[in-house]
Amino acid sequence: MSALNYGRRLRMAKNKELLDELMALTIEELLTVIKSGEASPAILNVARQLLKDNQVTASVKEDNSMQNLVEVLPFRENDEPIAATNT
Repeated sequence: MSALNYGRRLRMAKNKELLDELMALTIEELLTVIKSGEASPAILNVARQLLKDNQVTASVKEDNSMQNLVEVLPFRENDEPIAATNT
């Protein structure tokens, strides 16, 4: 391995380490704010988008709190809103 490739690999490893730390800190901060009950809609959206961007999904079971959320959302199974919209 050339010195150039070795240096590049070291930088890539350091960058990955920094990104992992940034992700961990971001998640910790989101959890702290959400658990405190002080999360704004914007913060909740950041958490939602972080989960979506990282392909984090949850299965919905009848005894699952996720199912409770699904039941109160105003959408039909085919994703059409139940409430009429003014368009």
